[in-house]
Amino acid sequence: MLNPISDREKEVLELIAYENTNDEIAEKLYISIHTAKTHRKNLLEKWV
Repeated sequence: MLNPISDREKEVLELIAYENTNDEIAEKLYISIHTAKTHRKNLLEKWV
């Protein structure tokens, strides 16, 4: 796999699958909203 997802990205992906918003993801993982958005963006880039 060329771009494996990180453990943190896996956590974010699971929360996305459960329809959590960026705000909710940030709160649940104790990260900033900006970081949650960045993880989501990175996941989308790895998907394509």
